[in-house]
Amino acid sequence: MLHRKYQRWLGAALCVWQMQAIANVDEQPTVLSEQPDHAVENDVEPIQQPVVPKKSSSTSTKLEKLADKAAVKHGVNPYLFRALITHESHWNTRAVSPQNAIGLTQMQPATASEICGLDSEELFNAEKNLDCGAQYFSELLEQFGTVELALCAYNAGPNRVKRHGKCPADYSVTQEYVKTVTETWRESLWRNVWVLDKWGYHLEDMFDFS
Repeated sequence: MLHRKYQRWLGAALCVWQMQAIANVDEQPTVLSEQPDHAVENDVEPIQQPVVPKKSSSTSTKLEKLADKAAVKHGVNPYLFRALITHESHWNTRAVSPQNAIGLTQMQPATASEICGLDSEELFNAEKNLDCGAQYFSELLEQFGTVELALCAYNAGPNRVKRHGKCPADYSVTQEYVKTVTETWRESLWRNVWVLDKWGYHLEDMFDFS
């Protein structure tokens, strides 16, 4: 088994190589979900947001390439990062939630400022937003050790996950968010598993499904 750091990086790099060799995978949008500020949290269940229309195919392709670049840079599996974006903003660069989460990765301004040094206006820049979101999610993966807990922390806030030691069972929106993002990610991987088989890699060795 590869060391976690190199396992994540190699898995991310393989996915991007594969993505460049095949047609884009069209993800089905569900609903927006709230990614609260990790510095200042309220004891309120994350808000389920209305559906936002997807961008055009050509625009989505450009955004997906930027997302893959940011994912690889920060050692995040690109398919996982794409799934996160799909369920956060439906690839809408101008998406703003009632709680003021902004852009493709629905970053809170306070979180983005602390993690990436970005202001609210910069979060509407697709490349900056994606890079910041990937960096933040990468840090959550390192902090919590599993995809499930990292996604839970991204949606409900890391302080809640730390307090409970798990994904809070009473946060139904967060539970559904973790489930749907994980399912979208796994479906994308399995639809395109041929490149891993060709190179002699096994999914359980390359990716942390815990």
